[in-house]
Amino acid sequence: MKPQQILNWQSSEILRTFQNQEIESWLLEKGPITERIRSSSNFKLEVLKDEFAPIDTINDDLIIKNFPTNKVREVKLFADDNEFVFARSIIPQETIHQGLSLLGNIKDKPLGDIIFSEPNISREIFLYAKFQYQHQEIWGRKIIYTVNNYPFSIAEVFIIPE
Repeated sequence: MKPQQILNWQSSEILRTFQNQEIESWLLEKGPITERIRSSSNFKLEVLKDEFAPIDTINDDLIIKNFPTNKVREVKLFADDNEFVFARSIIPQETIHQGLSLLGNIKDKPLGDIIFSEPNISREIFLYAKFQYQHQEIWGRKIIYTVNNYPFSIAEVFIIPE
């Protein structure tokens, strides 16, 4: 089961209303999420989907929708065997071919390992939204990155109750 978005993606202004510092710290994390999980628990990654597929231009992306062929990768990250993050990456084929070919062959590695080791990757846009998952409201973030001026995005939904 995937988290269902219940609030549109918004800028960081929405974070001013936050009351939960733990959730906020994950949403504002500047380093690799996987590294932070590994620092306090056993980490596991499960690949749910990794293929070229159509995207939902309404919900998936502001920039990526301009590219006709996109690789969609969905994973779950676990902390001590507990679901912790649902992540969805959208990587245009042009980004793989012209930006960084490594993005086309991630397999079961954390994408953060690539992002934080490649100097040509930069963060461009941060957005936040609320989701419903197993009768709980949870939060997620979406980051649009570029590599050699070609975009890709990662949406991470933190399975931490509000």
